[in-house]
Amino acid sequence: SVVGEDKMMLNIKFRVWDRTVKVMAKVNQINFHSDYTYPQVFYRYKDPLTVKVIDERANFGWDDGCDTAILMQYTGLKDSHGKEIYEGDILKGINTYKNSDHKPFKVVVTYEDGSFVMHYVDPDMPNSLGEYNHMGSWSDYVVFEVVGNRYENPDLLKEHEDDNNSYSDSCDFQTFFHLLLF
Repeated sequence: SVVGEDKMMLNIKFRVWDRTVKVMAKVNQINFHSDYTYPQVFYRYKDPLTVKVIDERANFGWDDGCDTAILMQYTGLKDSHGKEIYEGDILKGINTYKNSDHKPFKVVVTYEDGSFVMHYVDPDMPNSLGEYNHMGSWSDYVVFEVVGNRYENPDLLKEHEDDNNSYSDSCDFQTFFHLLLF
C-alpha cells in the first residue's frame, strides 16, 4: 500500500529533471508571469562534475515537448519505506496477500485527467501493458517501493521498450507523445 499525508491539505511540492545537465533538482520557485510568456521554474542542484551548487532558471510548457526542465509533482503519498512518490517514479509492487503469487511488478506514476495513476510497465504482465490504476485504488496487501524514476533510471524501463517505442530523453514528437501517454 501507499501511505498518504496525515494532513488535510496536500503538501504541494515539485522536483525537476534538467534535461541538459541530466540531474534531478529541488524546485525553489515557479513563476507564471502572463499569458504571453512561458512559465519559469527556478531550481538548485549540485553539478555532477564540479560538485558546485548551481541555481538555475528554465522555461517550461513549450508545445514541442523540448523543455529543458521537466516538472514532476509530489503525489502526497509515500512508499512502504516512507519515501515520497513523485510523477515519473518507477515503483516495484508486490501483492502480499496469502493466496497471491507474490511476484513483483513495475509501474510508472503519471498524472492524467486530474489524478495520479500507476501505469503497468512490466513485460511479465503483457495483458496489463498500457493499463493503469488510480493511486488510491490498491488494496492494503499491495506494497510499493520507489526503485527509481524514468529520467535517472531509464534502464529500469528497457524491458518495456521495442524498436518503435523508446523511453529515451530525446526531444522528438514521438518521445514527447509517448511520455504523455505513460
